[in-house]
Amino acid sequence: TDYKTWGSYRMVRALGIVKDGKGKDATFIINPDTIDLRESELQLNNYTIMLEGYGLSVGKMQLQVTVRDGGLQIARTRGVDFNIRLIPIKRLDNTFVKYYFGNKHNDLINSLEEYKADPNYLPEPCDDEECWNGARCRGWCEVAEYCPKGIMEQGVK
Repeated sequence: TDYKTWGSYRMVRALGIVKDGKGKDATFIINPDTIDLRESELQLNNYTIMLEGYGLSVGKMQLQVTVRDGGLQIARTRGVDFNIRLIPIKRLDNTFVKYYFGNKHNDLINSLEEYKADPNYLPEPCDDEECWNGARCRGWCEVAEYCPKGIMEQGVK
């Protein structure tokens, strides 16, 4: 079990909650096609691979998520009428997880080497999924000022 604190907007994305209908007759349903747990799935699967490398077995993976704005009107208008939720995490193929994090590791090392050789070097930006189509760059990325996409999204010259 991994413990997270998320806002109701993130919880809506994680569970695939969508509004069905309009006005007072609107209800909320789960749409499996809109579920977004990619980051958590990769993170927990990577932890599982590391634990198994030490001979420990992992039976199941899950998140225990506390909703930061749970119980507030804004959460209820999004279909989140709870304060805490357990979310099962599916097992991903080990080869895929190792490949993903191996590439991230190599990209980081290469970028640091390039920057060391040339302080004006700008690394490859995140893809649209990783940077939430630029939203992460605009408000939640600590290194956006050093990244071409972050610089563009923040309007920094």
